[in-house]
Amino acid sequence: MKTFRFFATLLIITLCAGFTSCSDDDDENESNSPLVGTWIMTKSIKDGHTCIPGQNGFDSGLGLVFSANGTFYNLVENEKAEDGKYSYDEKGNTLTLIYTDDETLFCSVKSFSESALIISYTEGSSAREDYFVKQ
Repeated sequence: MKTFRFFATLLIITLCAGFTSCSDDDDENESNSPLVGTWIMTKSIKDGHTCIPGQNGFDSGLGLVFSANGTFYNLVENEKAEDGKYSYDEKGNTLTLIYTDDETLFCSVKSFSESALIISYTEGSSAREDYFVKQ
């Protein structure tokens, strides 16, 4: 009986140590996302026409703000606008924006560095390409 208790106690200690020593890999991946930060739009090309924020009736202060917890929001006139969750697939060069109103926008990442981001997507029947710099 003492042998059984010894092995049972050893098993419980081993299981407890195993559960408490594991880290949450998801938290590490989120905080290391290269997108985290504020990205300000410098121009947008829609169906071949270039629009500059703040010119010719195009809103100013446009941008995207990505958080380490997987959420984002749009900036319009430098104010928080629509928000939601995002995912970024570096290998597939795909940025997915899931808005809280259940609209999902699938973007192709054309170019990405520490300071510049170019995404393209379809909006209705129009092709768009948006250019951002990190603030």
